[in-house]
Amino acid sequence: MLNAQNSASSQKERSLQAAHKKMVQQLLSSKTGKGALVSANKLLQYKTAASFLVHSVHLFINQKLMFRYGLHREGLDLNTLEDNESDKENTDRTGGNPGDDEDKEEESIVNAIFAKQYQDFVKATPGLLDTMSRFKEDHCGLLLFVDLIHETLCTACSSDIKGFKSHIGKYILKDPNTDVLDPPVVNDGSKSNHGFAHPQFAPFLVPFDNYSEYTKGPTGFCALVLNKDARTDIKIDNSSGVLMLLYNMKLYNPEDHKAGWGRSFLLVQCLKHFINGPGSVFRDPESARALGGLTIQLMYKIKQLTPQLVAYVACMSPEVLRSDYIFLEEPDDWSKDIVDFLNNQVFTFNDDNGQESAKDGNITDPEEKESADKAAAELATAEKAAADLAAAEKAAAGVIEN
Repeated sequence: MLNAQNSASSQKERSLQAAHKKMVQQLLSSKTGKGALVSANKLLQYKTAASFLVHSVHLFINQKLMFRYGLHREGLDLNTLEDNESDKENTDRTGGNPGDDEDKEEESIVNAIFAKQYQDFVKATPGLLDTMSRFKEDHCGLLLFVDLIHETLCTACSSDIKGFKSHIGKYILKDPNTDVLDPPVVNDGSKSNHGFAHPQFAPFLVPFDNYSEYTKGPTGFCALVLNKDARTDIKIDNSSGVLMLLYNMKLYNPEDHKAGWGRSFLLVQCLKHFINGPGSVFRDPESARALGGLTIQLMYKIKQLTPQLVAYVACMSPEVLRSDYIFLEEPDDWSKDIVDFLNNQVFTFNDDNGQESAKDGNITDPEEKESADKAAAELATAEKAAADLAAAEKAAAGVIEN
C-alpha cells in the first residue's frame, strides 16, 4: 500500500515537473505568441480561474510590484534575473525596487502590503503555488510569466470596464422605462458629453468634500471644473476624496463621512451587472432568476460579496479609481454592515437549487444571451485545453517513467 502511494505521488510530481518544463520552453520560445501560449497550455487556467479578481487581490495593487515584493520577501530578488537594460525599463515602469525609498518606515509598510497581496494571489489562483515554487529553482521564464499574468489581469479589467461603459448611462436612471438621459449620450467615441459636461453624470463624480458647494450651484460648479484657466477652476484629482458615486445622496450629511457611504443605488446596479449580467439589473428577483446563463456568480460560485469585490466594481469607472484607499484586512462593524446591505441588494437567492435552476433557465434578453453564449464558448475552450493538457502531462509522465 505504501509503495503504491509513493509511486502515485512520484508519478504526479514527474507529471507536474514535465508540465512546468513545457511551460517554460513555450515562454522562452520566440515563435510562441502570448495569445497562442495562453490558449495552448495550462496557463489558460490562470485566466479562466482568475477568481483572484473578485476574491483576494485589490485592483489598486500593481501586479508587477506585487510579484517583486512578494518574491523578495521569500528570498528571490527579481533584479538578479534581469539584464541591465530590462532592469532599467522595469524600474522606470514600476517606480523603483525594494529598498530605494528614503523613507524606510513607508517602505516597510508598502513592502508588507504587496507581500500580503502576493500571498493572497497565490492562495486564490489554482496551480500557481506549484508554479512559483518551481520557478524559485528554475528562474528561466519567470519574468515572462509575471508579464503574462499582469497582461491577463489588465485584459480582464479592460473587458469589464468596456462592459460598464455601454450600460452605466442607463443605471443612473431610477426607471429606464420612463426616465431618459437629457441630453442623450451619443456613443461616438468622444467624451464631450460625459463626465462634468453632462448634468446627470456630474453629481456622481463630485468628491464628498465638494458636494455642499456643488448643490449650491451645480451649473457654476461644473463650469469651474471644466474651465481650463488654472487660476479659477476647481481641482478634482485622486487627492480630492471619495466620490459621491459611492454615496446615497439622500442620506448626505456634510458633517458625517459615513452617512450614506456604500449605499449608492448606482453602486448596487453596477454590482448586479457584474455578478449576474446587465439583463438582471432592472428585473425583479424571479424574472432575473429565470435569465440563466453562465454568470460570474455561477462561474466562481460566489455566495456573497467581499470588500475586495465591492472595491473592484467601484473602480470600473476610471473616474472612481482610488489607489490610496485599502479595505481593512479585518473589517470593522460598520464596514461589515455596508457589505451586508449590498449583499441583500445584489443577491436575491443563495440556495444551490436556485443557482442550478438559473443555470438551466431560458435566456430572452438578447444582450444577456450573447454574453452567456460567449462565456459558454470560452468555458468550453478552457475545458478542452485543460483536457489536452492533462493528456499531455500523462504522456510526458509516461515518457519520463520509461
